[in-house]
Amino acid sequence: MKKSIYSIVGFVIIQIILLLVIAILCSIFIQNELISVGARYIILVALAFILNKHWLKQKISLFTGKIEIKNIMLPYICELVLIFFILYGFKYDYTKSELINAICFSIGPGIYEEYVFRGVVLSALIDRFKHSHYWGIIKAVILSSILFGSMHLVNLIGQPSTETILQSITAMIMGLFLAAICIRTKSILPGMILHALSNFVQNSLINSNNLFALIYYIIVIVLTIILLIPRKSNKYQKIQ
Repeated sequence: MKKSIYSIVGFVIIQIILLLVIAILCSIFIQNELISVGARYIILVALAFILNKHWLKQKISLFTGKIEIKNIMLPYICELVLIFFILYGFKYDYTKSELINAICFSIGPGIYEEYVFRGVVLSALIDRFKHSHYWGIIKAVILSSILFGSMHLVNLIGQPSTETILQSITAMIMGLFLAAICIRTKSILPGMILHALSNFVQNSLINSNNLFALIYYIIVIVLTIILLIPRKSNKYQKIQ
């Protein structure tokens, strides 16, 4: 059964509310930052799973579905290109506490946000727009990425507005690429890995020169377009 846009957006709004509430509660009752962040995302993933099971009811695949090797090579090559570029620009200058913080906010969001946005939300939107075939897929990719970028606006609480808006825009751009990877591999696992890695080196990327950051996001956009070019022999399908 197709879900309405209101239901899908409502699911995202509830995730944002839960994210804020759980984050506050964990920070109050759990003093150790590593355990606090870990507990936060374990709870969030569990709640997202329960809400999806009883509300949007989307089937999420963690591992790549049945796809011919020749058709799965391109998305993984694109992901490896981006990973190598990320590592090339990464400068390890973390202190011990910064390293722990980077790890905490890499793995947790990588798993949780990919499950919610590339798993549940993208899948529901594809189901909603699939009557439009290829352009329905494009609509689903764009809308899921806008919702993903919008979620980062919650960082306006405790973060400068300019930095938060920039973060939301770059998150939306990454969301397009992650959605394309998810569609082409029929799995949220590659996105989880790239998302976690991207989060881990994010501070290094932000603090790098503007030219490097600009090239990075141009590459993301180009790879996204390559992945979303329609293929005559293979139709995009719902992620399951």
